Amino acid sequence: MNLVLKNKEKLSPEVMQLAQSIGKFIEYWGFKSIHGKIWALLFLSQEPLSAVELCRKLQVSKTLLSFSISELLEYEVIESVGKGAKRTVFFRANPDLTGVILNVLRRRERPMMAEIESAYIRVQESRSMQKGALKIDAQQMVQLGEWIRAGKSALDSLVLQSDSEFGLLQQFVLISALLAHVSEDEEGSHIVNDLSKMNKKARDIVRSDKK
Repeated sequence: MNLVLKNKEKLSPEVMQLAQSIGKFIEYWGFKSIHGKIWALLFLSQEPLSAVELCRKLQVSKTLLSFSISELLEYEVIESVGKGAKRTVFFRANPDLTGVILNVLRRRERPMMAEIESAYIRVQESRSMQKGALKIDAQQMVQLGEWIRAGKSALDSLVLQSDSEFGLLQQFVLISALLAHVSEDEEGSHIVNDLSKMNKKARDIVRSDKK
């Protein structure tokens, strides 16, 4: 898309590079590069931006931007903050980044994990393990089940966390401890103990600060 931009509408090469880098990073989390670029500009901007401004600064089509904004609004990654002249809608990045992450995990990753678990149970309960083109290794099937249960428990522990006093970092520590349970060797046991102690210490610090 070729647009003739005024100097004040052009992003500096450094800011554009940063937006592109964030776009690449967010792709690993199941979003598209354009989602990351939009979020980066809205997060960094001193003022809310309109769709027209975002189109010009990112040099993308209105159609692509419209779809992308709708998806970001759906997951509450960004939010509308009112209308200006000619009913132009303005947007900003959701300032509650922890809430954004938890919301995406609840609405996308958690249903996906439930689907994986359901499919696993169907295979386990059927007779297909010894039929068809693939003969399934029973031990490997058990190991896969342990990973699925550990992942589901970790995800549930994160998204069901209702105590807003504890930051996302402490919650990830707890998840790491849960995931470490899949390892039954001595090293895995040490990881569980160390991470559990770190999580307890973080909670104790929060409680002591309140007193």
